[in-house]
Amino acid sequence: MRLAALIRDQIASGTLAPGGPLPSIAVLRRRYSHSRQTVGKAMRILEGEGLIYRVPGLGYYISHAAAVTPHDQVAAEVRGDLKGPSQPS
Repeated sequence: MRLAALIRDQIASGTLAPGGPLPSIAVLRRRYSHSRQTVGKAMRILEGEGLIYRVPGLGYYISHAAAVTPHDQVAAEVRGDLKGPSQPS
């Protein structure tokens, strides 16, 4: 879905910072000219990917886990900062 991809790119680029709020659904609807259903579907996709989370009554926020991209994780594993799944603990 294109809207989810746009928001995902903004998260990856740092335009939307971890821990920060996402614009409201109403703002996203106007900004991208999409229906409430389409914006809601994009939010559910991103929430399912762990990039955002919802706080009832307050809205959606960028997950702190979103700050670590797959590239960052691989680089950290190569440097030895993180243990990969195949390494014993």
